[in-house]
Amino acid sequence: MTEQALSAPAPRLRALASEAGRIARFGAVGLVNTAIGAGTIAIGLHCGLGDYAANAAGYGLGLVSSYILNRRFTFRAKGSADGREKLRFAMTAGISYLVNLTILLLGRRIGAGGTMALQLVAMAAYTMTFYALSRLFVFSANERPSRDRAARRGDPLALADSNLLVLALVLATAVPILFPPILPLMDLGGHVGRYAVQIDGGRSADLARWYGFQWGLLPNLGVDLLVQGLAPLIGLEPAVHLIVGAIPPLMVLGLLLLAREAHGRIPPGAAFAAPLAYGAPYIMGFANFTLGIAMATLLLALWMRLGRSHPRFRAALFVPLGFILWLCHLVAYGVFGIVAGCIELDRQRARGRGWTASILHAGLALIPLLSGPLAGRLFPHRADPGEPFRYLETSAKLAYPLLILRDTWSLWDTACATVVVLAAFVALRAQGWHRHRGLVGAGLVLTALYVVMPDVIMGSHYADIRLLPIILGLLIIAGAPPTETAIDRRRAGLILAAALGFAGVRMASTTYTLLVQGRQAERSLSALDALPRGSNLITLYVAQCGGWSSDRRHHLGGYALARHHAFDNAQWEMPSGQLLSVHNPDAQPFVRDPSEVTFLHPCHGAADLATTIAAVPTPISWLWVIENGQDNDFGLRDFPGWQPVRQSGNSVLLHRRAEPLGKDGK
Repeated sequence: MTEQALSAPAPRLRALASEAGRIARFGAVGLVNTAIGAGTIAIGLHCGLGDYAANAAGYGLGLVSSYILNRRFTFRAKGSADGREKLRFAMTAGISYLVNLTILLLGRRIGAGGTMALQLVAMAAYTMTFYALSRLFVFSANERPSRDRAARRGDPLALADSNLLVLALVLATAVPILFPPILPLMDLGGHVGRYAVQIDGGRSADLARWYGFQWGLLPNLGVDLLVQGLAPLIGLEPAVHLIVGAIPPLMVLGLLLLAREAHGRIPPGAAFAAPLAYGAPYIMGFANFTLGIAMATLLLALWMRLGRSHPRFRAALFVPLGFILWLCHLVAYGVFGIVAGCIELDRQRARGRGWTASILHAGLALIPLLSGPLAGRLFPHRADPGEPFRYLETSAKLAYPLLILRDTWSLWDTACATVVVLAAFVALRAQGWHRHRGLVGAGLVLTALYVVMPDVIMGSHYADIRLLPIILGLLIIAGAPPTETAIDRRRAGLILAAALGFAGVRMASTTYTLLVQGRQAERSLSALDALPRGSNLITLYVAQCGGWSSDRRHHLGGYALARHHAFDNAQWEMPSGQLLSVHNPDAQPFVRDPSEVTFLHPCHGAADLATTIAAVPTPISWLWVIENGQDNDFGLRDFPGWQPVRQSGNSVLLHRRAEPLGKDGK
């Protein structure tokens, strides 16, 4: 071995030693700041400042000393400090504290509140975030990435591509899911009920009376498998909240990374796509599909990067990754295949190959993705596929793009969807813009598929609408404005400001609506506190007949199943897409979805509430009625044959009245 080979690791060892020393200095400064802050608080309390004033003085002085000591001692920054550096330090402190609060909120959700272990984990997260941001964002360092240095100089293009902005957008996307007591997503309650049966594994006699569950290989198991692994550790509902809540941030991260791979930098308008993470498929509670799409965006960024540098390694790696994505959700797997094929086709064309050769090479590149379908053929799940497809609302396909952000306020949600559609149109059609042909082609292919696609496939409704967020997201990130002149750069700055402003306002409104809807759902569930465990319960959701409804409590019966082991008549029984079977002859015809849906008055041939209640079978002794609308709009008062037991807002739990005795005493 040569002397040069022996000395090769030396620079890396010196770098590691330097980093270790920097971390040690950072820790020492933290101890000093803690002493300064605690001492200031103690002095303030002794002088009668009061809790709040003393606390503010302590933290304020600690923050000032932290800035001075870390700048001079920890990071040994060169040059004089300026206002922007101080502002970045204050932002770093705020972001780090937000991470700390997020850990505390999640810890409380999983039952770890009030423990020192949770506080230590939150402190560790705060410290690591503070160090990383101080190291990479606040203080000058020769090895800092050039994009972050340029971003600090106010270059809008560098700011759009900065890692800090990526982090900020991902964290902002996570905010709406932190505060609701339960995630108010339409189908999620039904999924929670299914997960409860799945995790129980037949141990509960109550659940075994009505439900069966047998594992099989289906391309619709993404969240199911994650819940199976996490729920025994932290509980069912916290696991669902954590897993499903992570989907929007993952989708935004995937779109931003894919945009960077496509253009070499993140375009300034990419943030227009961020609200799509809370689009109709997510709000409707299509958990496995939205998780699959989020995974697909991340894997597409990896696909594009490895295709340029390590195509053979990519081929080997995507054998297991393709199988995992197929297992998560079949449609998301198909979307990935279409987009990956278009990206590879564009790469082959850019290398000078003709169309025939390019199509052939792109097809060969996709072969590793066949691992999922091959596994499905080798280990088939024997089930009746049912009706393959059905067209219901074909005429509404033109209107659906403007409903893709449908949430609570029709005018606001439609206006926001219009902004997103316009952003996609500008990225696709604006003159002088640079476009990634692979992403544009994928967006157009998926658009054509959306147009011809039925809205019901193998029992799954809204199959076509599910494609709209990823179509619009791909088209938005496919285009990048020109940057050659000073005027171009100023325009890019305006686009960045507009995109960030739009994303921020939309995330704020989504945070509010999810909080309000989550609290209403939790209030409705409080009516079940009087429900005996193992009750044969029928749940009726009184839906709105037409119009814009923001209510998402259609499947709250799943929580009755999970929390009280009661029967839920809103479970899906689709052998080709679910592993759950339902058998409750006493509840016929209220056995499976959509038997829970009724209307206050007859609606388009559907029965009204009174008729539906009269049809509830005699063996059913418990009835739970939830009316669409705000809690103070409860208009259901008379339930012949039923005794109200517990009411919470417009949710009421009823018990069947005892039959009056006849004259003969029978």
